[in-house]
Amino acid sequence: MALLDDLKRKYSLASMSERLIAINLIIFVCYHLINTSLRLFQVKAFDLNTWLAFPQEVSELLIKPWTLFSYAFFHEGLWHILLNMIVFHFSARFFSTYFSGKRLLTVYLLGGVCGAVLFSLAYGVFPLFESISANNLRGASGAIMAVMFVVVGYAPHLKVRLFFLGEISFWWIALFFVMQDIISIPTMENSGGNFAHLGGALFGYIYALQLKKGNDIGAWFEKWMDSLVSFFKPKKKSPLKTVHKTHKTSKNTSRSSRAERPNQKEIDAILDKISKSGYESLTKKEKDLLFKAGKE
Repeated sequence: MALLDDLKRKYSLASMSERLIAINLIIFVCYHLINTSLRLFQVKAFDLNTWLAFPQEVSELLIKPWTLFSYAFFHEGLWHILLNMIVFHFSARFFSTYFSGKRLLTVYLLGGVCGAVLFSLAYGVFPLFESISANNLRGASGAIMAVMFVVVGYAPHLKVRLFFLGEISFWWIALFFVMQDIISIPTMENSGGNFAHLGGALFGYIYALQLKKGNDIGAWFEKWMDSLVSFFKPKKKSPLKTVHKTHKTSKNTSRSSRAERPNQKEIDAILDKISKSGYESLTKKEKDLLFKAGKE
């Protein structure tokens, strides 16, 4: 019981990227424990894979709509999940420099959805896939590509330091992953998955460009998630309180909040400074402004 409480405490203190990695690892371990047990007892009637992976057939999706999200947390191979989580940790670090954990979750989930949509379209449109038997989609790669390309679109001049390569533009790393997917399509090794990766990347890039224009295309999804959480959250009864409204105070508060809110010119100047001198060169005030901008 003490161990469970300790794990709950650590989870509550963890960042959103750490929570997403933990969920992926827990599902991976649980899947293999259950799958091994089913195999030992020769239970062939139930295949857990088909209940978590995103199906190729749209008719099957209507029966299992949750797979639109669950597939992005489901991995079968050990190297598959390890490589995905390493790339995600790397990308989420830079993402969190500009945005909140809530926005990271939004991009992760919507990136996964867009990856699944392009996967389905590819199988329905291109004759290349006619000779391939029914295949399911699994893995967080599409969601991770979305996170990576939000950073590329929002801070195109961002530079990172890598072992043996020195300082390199972040978008070069992202371009490497995209080219790898494009080149791999004709090999038929993971063609459907490659399209899912490209779908996530496309969503992430469009999301970032729209955000720079002041349009948050994921706002509706965040509101939906908030309403979903509040629906399942137990409501606490609170004693009745008398509240006296003071219009003067609210006006002063709104004025001060408007004054503290960073404008786009300030954000652009900070991003330029990061691209030239790195994140550590920012002053405390600049870091606070960037953090506030990411939360909006």
